[in-house]
Amino acid sequence: MAKMELKTLLAKYELIQKEFEDLDTKIDCFLEQIPGVPQMLAVKGVGRDTVAGFFAEVVI
Repeated sequence: MAKMELKTLLAKYELIQKEFEDLDTKIDCFLEQIPGVPQMLAVKGVGRDTVAGFFAEVVI
């Protein structure tokens, strides 16, 4: 039973990892369409996730 549960957990982990990769790709595509993103990313300490979170909060 432990082997089967481990296989199930590993499959679930791989699925979640794939979903995160897909989400990262979508975020990158959305950020490419927003003017001003390159300038925001040029600020030291501001990363892609910070910029995406900022626009998620301000636009909605």
